[in-house]
Amino acid sequence: MGKADGASKLSAKDLYEQRKKYSNSNIIMHETSQYHVQHLATFIMDKSESIVTVDDAIRKLILLNSKEKIWTQEMLLQVNDKSIRLLDCESQEELEDFPLPTVQHCQTVLNQMRYSSILLLVCQDSEQHKPDIHFFNCDEVEAELVHEDIESALADHKHGKKIRPQTLKANQEKIKQRQSILPPPQGPAPIPIQHDMRGSGMNRNRVAPPSQHDPDYGRSSSSHDHEESRAMLAQKIEKETQILNCTLDDIEVFVAQLQKAAEAFRQLNQRKKGKKNKKKGPAEGMLTLRARPPSEAEFIDCFQKTKLAFNLLAKLRKHIQNPSASELVHFLFGPLELIINSCGGPELARSVVSPLLSKDATDFLRGHLTPKEINLWDSLGETWTRSRAEWPRDANIPTYIPKFRNGWEPPTEIFRGAPWEIDIGHLQEELSSANGYPYRNSSLKRGQAVDQTQAVDAFKQNVTQHGNRSFEVQGMALPKRYAKIRYDFTARNANELSVLKDEILEVLEDNKQWWKLLNRSGQAGYVPYNILDVVKLEEVEQSNQRYKGDLSPRGYGPSSPTHKLPASYAGDKWGSEMLSRSSPQDAKEQLIHQMDELNDELLKKIANNKIQPPHRNFKVEKPQEVFVPLTFESSTEEVKAWLEAKSFSKETVEHLGILTGAQLFSLNREELKKVCGDEGNRVYSKITVEKNQLEAGFPSSAIDEYKPLDATTNPSLILAAAQMPAYQKLMDDAVAYGKKLGGSEEEQIQNASDKLFVLFGAEILKRIPGRVSTEVDARLSFDKEGMIQRARRLIDLYKEVGIGKDRILIKLSSTWEGIQAGKVLEAEYGIHCNMTLLFSFAQAVACAEAGVTLISPFVGRILDWYVANGDKKSYEPSEDPGVKSVTKIYNYYKKFGYKTIVMGASFRNTGEIKALTGCDYLTISPKLLAELSKEHVKLTPTLSVKEAQACDLEKIHLDEKAFRWHHNEDQMAVEKLSDGIRKFAADAVKLDRMLKERMFSAENGK
Repeated sequence: MGKADGASKLSAKDLYEQRKKYSNSNIIMHETSQYHVQHLATFIMDKSESIVTVDDAIRKLILLNSKEKIWTQEMLLQVNDKSIRLLDCESQEELEDFPLPTVQHCQTVLNQMRYSSILLLVCQDSEQHKPDIHFFNCDEVEAELVHEDIESALADHKHGKKIRPQTLKANQEKIKQRQSILPPPQGPAPIPIQHDMRGSGMNRNRVAPPSQHDPDYGRSSSSHDHEESRAMLAQKIEKETQILNCTLDDIEVFVAQLQKAAEAFRQLNQRKKGKKNKKKGPAEGMLTLRARPPSEAEFIDCFQKTKLAFNLLAKLRKHIQNPSASELVHFLFGPLELIINSCGGPELARSVVSPLLSKDATDFLRGHLTPKEINLWDSLGETWTRSRAEWPRDANIPTYIPKFRNGWEPPTEIFRGAPWEIDIGHLQEELSSANGYPYRNSSLKRGQAVDQTQAVDAFKQNVTQHGNRSFEVQGMALPKRYAKIRYDFTARNANELSVLKDEILEVLEDNKQWWKLLNRSGQAGYVPYNILDVVKLEEVEQSNQRYKGDLSPRGYGPSSPTHKLPASYAGDKWGSEMLSRSSPQDAKEQLIHQMDELNDELLKKIANNKIQPPHRNFKVEKPQEVFVPLTFESSTEEVKAWLEAKSFSKETVEHLGILTGAQLFSLNREELKKVCGDEGNRVYSKITVEKNQLEAGFPSSAIDEYKPLDATTNPSLILAAAQMPAYQKLMDDAVAYGKKLGGSEEEQIQNASDKLFVLFGAEILKRIPGRVSTEVDARLSFDKEGMIQRARRLIDLYKEVGIGKDRILIKLSSTWEGIQAGKVLEAEYGIHCNMTLLFSFAQAVACAEAGVTLISPFVGRILDWYVANGDKKSYEPSEDPGVKSVTKIYNYYKKFGYKTIVMGASFRNTGEIKALTGCDYLTISPKLLAELSKEHVKLTPTLSVKEAQACDLEKIHLDEKAFRWHHNEDQMAVEKLSDGIRKFAADAVKLDRMLKERMFSAENGK
């Protein structure tokens, strides 16, 4: 089967066996040679794909590799005196046959990416309008040897020579020498996670182990120990973390396999659509192999690993964060739904019995899943929703021991003693439910793994507070935490806990949406986090004093109801109390009605509280955290500020602070570890969280926090957002719109692009009171009529979604043509314009004379140029070149009465902002706003109309010749304007390619 990039490395033993197997695939006979290869991608040489030369194709492959979008497919490459054939490794079925006359070019690509030995072939037969470029990774025999073989075959065929036999003989000797030095297996497979594996391929671990030392991974020396030492507990947790990471890796690889198979199937169908005959076309054989779905056994393996992941997440939930266990559960349900749909429904998943889920796992899922996820989970039946404790004691459930793709074999005792394997639910019936200490059971069956059972409970007892990965030695008491209830809440199922307003309960778990609390009666259950507040120990003690002498069980304020709801209250399919009282349908309707009433009551109380918040006698002290965003558009300065805010070491800040946000996001775990050492794991975790938040629509919180008046978009921002899962609906809508309008391929892409910009703008306008700036394609920067036409088109599109032109600013590059286009749009069509990429005084004067609504002079970019090209590396705010430029423009506009708004943009520090207070508008990043909010200093305007009118400036007039001359005299402005246009245009091209891929399926590894 195919393999995904970034999958874990094989063990030494498996690597040896695989090489031994592949060495049998690498055969050189008299006229025929055969090599084991991995197909990486196939591209069509086409201008529309921006692939005109072989170098263009190599650059595209490198780009796909950097984005981890390459999916390898094993096959055999066979060379003879007539053709080059590709065969299926398993069936030996012929996939492709390239006659030697159709092979136009053969080349190697060495050491340019993670695949260090690549062979490429350019092939075109008589029926093809454009050639294909095929890339193969030569994983066993060097690409140079295969290249020499093919070149000699081509030369013999073309010139009638017989040089190939000598080439084959030399290659055969090299292969034999290589096989003779294959290393023998060196013992068992290594543990996948090691703290000093700087060069390892393990770059996809989502969860870091809590300990920071290298524990002994051997078995426990005694099976009768009743107490686990700290070191043994650490060892156990770390092993389970490794198992969880390997499990998540395998699930991700399987899902990627499904997605790539579906993509290959679509491409295959598209190639077949326009064909008049049934003859297999070029590249169809490889696509057929790639489109082959996984086997039933592979589906079952993935379902088993998904269940194992649920069990491990529930068990390790106190020890993992960034992302947390609850976040990882949500990430798993997306792939789970895809897998179920891919195999035609839930029937196959229902047949997967082992492993069952532990009671902790089922409780954890019911406490954290969304209604949609609950429905999906329930559809999988008893083998997924019924915990091991609820199955009969004598049920013959085989122990599940996973086999991982990376070859690592975890210790089997981890699974034989796991709570989802042993009958732990029946044992717990004999325990006291009030104290939560490890149980002692004298009735264990003979031969049962006592130490493993106690290890489970020692693990539960020694969990830490939320947010701390370290753990405590058994017997060391953790400080208790308490929460006070804001409103009454009635449990709706057996997992929830009924509570009363002002009641204070002990916090057992504090996951995101539901917190597990313990009341005075010893009952534990889940309560919504948004109806409680964490309180200090002093308030708990005061509450105890208030109720001193009260013989009721209230204790900490009012007491929650002491009855426990039966499992059947939640509609549990194994309960019968509710159903026995009435018909099943009546009971179900009664339940739904009761739950709806409770929900409505709770919502009313929450709504009332928002209007009149309840008076509280306590204050929860929280450390003030500075909000420093990290996005794909973050500058190097913003990346550095983010790293400092996250308290990374000085060395890490120095090493990574030179990258932009996009560059930082592109690094994987192993690359970060190479740069930052062990701290690379933490950097990777933090980056993953930021990326997930961005993909979920973050940082809209910055809009909510700072409440800006206006907002803007540009090709770079749209390109980044268009790649996030949260915005795929907008992408789909834009693509559908472009295809609906029809026309040429280019026209459809342009219409889809315009629609996408408008859809994003409309989303932003839902959150702000003012206007949004939408940019005209930077590739039209020197086309006046083209800009006018495109601007009017954008306004029409906004009108179609109910947004008037008064809320839109059309963003144009401040070229002469752009300024004149703005003049026409303002005067003749009443369309307001925002002139961007403005760096020179000449540009500002021309914009004022054109009567545009607003200009955006870039303060920080001007400073960047002077710092990079001059001897002076730092400036006082008043001497900052960007500040001086905007000050001059502001004074000129106010002195001569121009109405154009001056909006300073692109700030690098708060000093620049304070030096320009009084300017019409300033566009400030959330990071700098956060810094300003900490200073608590009243800002005094430094710019004013009165002072501007008194300044010594002369009014000038610029026609086209004068404008071009004056602008050309400013080297900084010329360079920054051209550089800005190029970058925005490049991002527009990328966005078009992305849309084209959606619309015409002409992207990625054909």
